[in-house]
Amino acid sequence: MELIYDLAFSHELNRPELNKISPKLFTVTAAYSGDVESYEEKTVIDLAVYGKTTIGSYGLIYELMQIKDSLKDIAETLKHFAPKED
Repeated sequence: MELIYDLAFSHELNRPELNKISPKLFTVTAAYSGDVESYEEKTVIDLAVYGKTTIGSYGLIYELMQIKDSLKDIAETLKHFAPKED
């Protein structure tokens, strides 16, 4: 059987704050048992190898988010200068 889990987007793996909440290197253990025998498999997962598969995309996204926030601030400020409707 194959299990597939989306752990992160590759462009997010380079975010420094991700290191605080999730390791890039970890081990997954699967244990199976039958009537006669038991098995245990350990697989090492290294997400660091995928961190540069979309170089710079997070930086660009972050910059666009900052521009969006700045435009919102400008629009809010301009509301104060708009002519008052009677």
